[in-house]
Amino acid sequence: MTADFRQPNVGKFIFCPHCGTQFQVPEALMGGIVYCVACGHRFQTPVIPVAPIPEIPATSSDHEEIQHEISPSSEETWSGRPSRWRQVKLYVLFAFLTTAGILLTVWKVPTGRILTDEIVWVVPAFGAILITLGILTLFTAEIRRLQKYYVIGEKEIAASEGLLNIQLNRILIRDIRSLNLRARLWDRIVGICDIDIGTAGTSGVEIQLMAIPRKVGERLHRTRNS
Repeated sequence: MTADFRQPNVGKFIFCPHCGTQFQVPEALMGGIVYCVACGHRFQTPVIPVAPIPEIPATSSDHEEIQHEISPSSEETWSGRPSRWRQVKLYVLFAFLTTAGILLTVWKVPTGRILTDEIVWVVPAFGAILITLGILTLFTAEIRRLQKYYVIGEKEIAASEGLLNIQLNRILIRDIRSLNLRARLWDRIVGICDIDIGTAGTSGVEIQLMAIPRKVGERLHRTRNS
C-alpha cells in the first residue's frame, strides 16, 4: 500500500527519514508505505498503537468494595448506647409502681365503719401518685441511657455525653496507655462490661465506656494489646 501526499491532509504528523520533512498522513494509511512530499522517497510509516479496551468491573463484589471504601462508617466496628440491662432495677421499679397504681385506681374499696365515703377517694389518688412515680422512674432510666453514645472504630474511639450540651471525647487506639475492663456478676450474666481508658497525656481515666457488650470490650482489649 503506497500513497503520494502532495496536498495537506488531516492525519498524523510524521518525519521523512531521508530529508527530515514533516507532513501529515491519514490515520487509515499509518503502518503502510508512503512517498515523501519533498524528496519523493518511499518509506514505511509507523503503526499507531491500538488503545486497549477498558475492562468493565463486575457489579457484585467490586461495587460492594467501592461502597465500603467511600462509606463514612467503613472503619466503624461498633456504635451504640449503654445497655438497658444496667438500668434493670429502675425498669423493675417502674413496672411495680405502675401495676400497683393501676390496681389501686380501679379497685373498689368497700365503705364501712373503718373507711367512710368521705375518704374513699384517697385510694385512687394514691394509685395515681404511684403511676406518676413509675413514669418518672422510666423517664429517668431512659435519660441516663440517652445521654451517652459510643463509637468504637478501627483507629479511634469516640464517646459523647449530654442531650443539649454535648461533650465529645475522642482518642486514637494507638495512644491508649491503660485499658481496664470491669464486669460485675450481673454484668457477666447479661453480657455487658465497663471499660476505663487512659492515655499517655492523662494521669487518670480519659474515657469511660459504660454497659457496652462484653464481646466488644474484649475485642477492643485484644486490639489494643496486638
